[in-house]
Amino acid sequence: MAIAPQQGANLEVFGQPSPGQSPDFPAPTVQAAPPIPDYELLRRVGRGAYGEVWLARNLTGSFVAVKVVARAAFEYDRPFEREFEGIKRFEPISRSDPAQVAVLHVGRGDGFFYYVMELADDANAESGATPHSALRTPDSYAPHTLREDLKRNGRLPVAQCVQIGLALARALAHLHKNGLVHRDVKPSNVIFVGGVPKLADIGLVASVDATRSLVGTEGYVAPEGPGTPQADLYSLGKLLYEISTGCDRKEFPALPLDIAGRPDREALIELNAVIMRACQFNPSQRHANAEAMLDELELLQRGQSVQRKRRVRQRWAESKRASIGLAALAGLAATITVLVRAPTPAKLGPPPQR
Repeated sequence: MAIAPQQGANLEVFGQPSPGQSPDFPAPTVQAAPPIPDYELLRRVGRGAYGEVWLARNLTGSFVAVKVVARAAFEYDRPFEREFEGIKRFEPISRSDPAQVAVLHVGRGDGFFYYVMELADDANAESGATPHSALRTPDSYAPHTLREDLKRNGRLPVAQCVQIGLALARALAHLHKNGLVHRDVKPSNVIFVGGVPKLADIGLVASVDATRSLVGTEGYVAPEGPGTPQADLYSLGKLLYEISTGCDRKEFPALPLDIAGRPDREALIELNAVIMRACQFNPSQRHANAEAMLDELELLQRGQSVQRKRRVRQRWAESKRASIGLAALAGLAATITVLVRAPTPAKLGPPPQR
């Protein structure tokens, strides 16, 4: 799907460019609301890789998000067309699983293309308000992102972190099953829709076999680089580390100094075991796939111990190896016994004399 600029595109989905963004590829800017048939673009509410996100209203009065990607943001036609083809590929996939941000429509205009998405909840809505029910004045709307929750609370309760991890692991499992990878999993790229966390900035979604480019955000990118399912799991692990500990992802694997006094410290230690596996330097030592990570998070959700289950599996594997070794030794011993007990062939005497 989307092919990113070769210098990288460390942009916040609903915010300003990240400090590490290359000046050679500034955030694309649309000077005025472009004409989108049947949609009224009300206000720019954020920037994502290669485009800007607008709060919009359709003909029935419902609010949606519209991302506009300008051709001028790309040096050549080819990456622009790849981005467009990628969104067309993701569009039907996005609506096949509730874990994804639904793309409702894809279209083109003069010098740009756009896609319409379901709108994130309003971060400024009153507590307890139903999704979009408080969106009376568009000027007050701000997308509800996981980064915003982290800024407000410093860190989140472990139980909530597990719920978020479950939702995002399901989203990645669905992407990977369809031959796609996200490439930039981080708190600012997670929005809440109807209270459900979903991966946003879908412009970075790419096919597993796509040409790799330097995308992602420092501290979340796997050591081997982005563009593989294993790299997505690494990024998810770093996200869970930040929201559960309140530490910066660059402090990994350090735990907070006040962990001993946290009422959910035992649950945090269990979640940390999942995080540590997801963030292994060697991809082969991480979870085999998103489903494996999902299994461990579901175990935590049920109040069971991931560490205990791993120990049981390890002992079973060691026992199995020992049994195989003993069986091999027994087989060798039996073979030797048969050879030792076998009758010695009679020696031939001299030929009879005539």
